[in-house]
Amino acid sequence: MAQYQYDEQGVTFYYFVLSFLVLVLIPSTFSFLYSALFAEEDSFCSVLDGPCSGFWPTKSRQ
Repeated sequence: MAQYQYDEQGVTFYYFVLSFLVLVLIPSTFSFLYSALFAEEDSFCSVLDGPCSGFWPTKSRQ
């Protein structure tokens, strides 16, 4: 019969939480950065909630 060792002090709990956060935060960070960097000028400004004058080269709008 197998002998089981239980983690009574909860040491492996932190590894579980860390792995869960890594699996959630890294893809969401890359998704946010990709959408912020490769989006249109107006949507990038709305993500940052700030003025974008001078950040992007101005386009001539007619």
